[in-house]
Amino acid sequence: MIYRPVLLLVFSLMILDGIRSQNNNLVNCNLYIDIPSCPSNPVDKPGYYILLNQAFQNPSEYWNVSKPYDDNGCVFDFMRNQENVTFPCTKSSRTDPSAIFPDQIDDTCHAWLWNTNVPVNGCPYSMGEIKTMTVDTSNHTFKSYYFYGTGYVEAKVRQLYCSPGQGSAMWLWCVLDSDDPAIMHPNILDDNEIDVFETQPGDSNSFNMGYHWRKKEGLQKAENYFNVHTTPDSFTDWTVFAVQWNHDSITWYINNNVVYTMKMTDIPTGCTSGNPASFFPPDGPFCLRFNSGPNTVGDHNPVLPETLPAHLEIEYVRVYKPEGEKAAPITFFSGTPNQICISDSSSESSNTILSANYYPDATYSWSSPAFEIAPYDLPGHLPQHHSGKVKIWVKPGVQVNQSYPVILSTHLLSHTEQDTAWYFVYNSAPPIPTDKFQASLVEGPLCLYEISHPIENSSTAGGEFFNEDTQSWEEASIRTINNGRYAFIGRFEPLSYVKIQYREKDACGYSEIRHSGITIPVPPPGTCGW
Repeated sequence: MIYRPVLLLVFSLMILDGIRSQNNNLVNCNLYIDIPSCPSNPVDKPGYYILLNQAFQNPSEYWNVSKPYDDNGCVFDFMRNQENVTFPCTKSSRTDPSAIFPDQIDDTCHAWLWNTNVPVNGCPYSMGEIKTMTVDTSNHTFKSYYFYGTGYVEAKVRQLYCSPGQGSAMWLWCVLDSDDPAIMHPNILDDNEIDVFETQPGDSNSFNMGYHWRKKEGLQKAENYFNVHTTPDSFTDWTVFAVQWNHDSITWYINNNVVYTMKMTDIPTGCTSGNPASFFPPDGPFCLRFNSGPNTVGDHNPVLPETLPAHLEIEYVRVYKPEGEKAAPITFFSGTPNQICISDSSSESSNTILSANYYPDATYSWSSPAFEIAPYDLPGHLPQHHSGKVKIWVKPGVQVNQSYPVILSTHLLSHTEQDTAWYFVYNSAPPIPTDKFQASLVEGPLCLYEISHPIENSSTAGGEFFNEDTQSWEEASIRTINNGRYAFIGRFEPLSYVKIQYREKDACGYSEIRHSGITIPVPPPGTCGW
């Protein structure tokens, strides 16, 4: 048994070796690095707790095997095919994944993904792919799951020598849960991708790693990647690839050695495209994907049929989260955050929905002294998405004008964590707002003003102004200034008269409308203009 002090020493040495290993030779897009042989990594990692520990004994709960047309159909002459994936439990190291001998079966299971020259749906070649999410609307059993915030993932793999046009890859791919109707697509997170490795044809000692993201301005795509050349290791040997990501950086590892750390505060280096001026942070949520198919690093030369079949073999996949960060915190999905009305006394009358991140190995327990809690699916819920949502409503006899907890206990592989959300029970809508509207100059050269109103009622959760042009109510921007809250709206020109209709809201509804008006002043000389 390895005790925690020993594990701490081992992990510290790993980090020190990693820091030294980053003094590698960097030439333009090329990184040259010497690495040790494949390590025997224990499951426990000091400073982290584990979310996923997959050795493929029961893969159907954890991995969706891609079918034809799951994503883009025939990509570079390769079609995804569920027949190109198996999960044999065997001690041997054969190159034929279909040859399983009964006398060799034990508890050690691997994933085999391979590509062949077998045509599928008119595409000349087929490939294998597994992932932790699905886009197949007919799949009513597999629930997609993602990894959020900050994380560390490692996989032990080996593969055959790849050739032009085909290879293998491991990557984290960000896709937002489309159950959420409030998310507009494309979103800034859509298509964010961390490439852990993508093999390069013609060199079994090299791979690509990279980061793809969308720029805020116009949501254009940008990317940054490196060609990594390793000695003496070959990908026909077992190799541990890993990546650690957070809001500030991405760090790649091979056999526990740091290959490169990409700081989000730096100007992108290496090979870039899309004219990236800066990075957008890798916030997730990420799903995890592996494939053996078309080469994905730009070498899409015609495939040599005599090089097929080729395969990727995976011994294990582990996903970690730092200690001290919750894996499944309570999140507000709908309703008024931290408020509920006493009249929300049934599932039908309540619109307060909470959610938590879904993991296939976790069990979730919700409780509250003041609220009933029941699992909830949105109308038109897509079964391939996870259902980590619950609806809450007020129990009989609960006193108003008090806060009550909603408690979530999440039992994960290595630990149990707890999160609490507090909800205040109200019994009435806010009173009519006072007539205290002011116009303030917006910083910048355009000499425009915005209108503000102080929020004096403690129960008010938000405010709305009526837009005369669109004939609709618009949400005000709420800001805290000198410990006071204010509702802001609009961009108005000097000397214009603005007719105001304003109302405030809480969990019980809207206040009466405050009707008012204000004439926008003339800015002081020299305060704005070109």
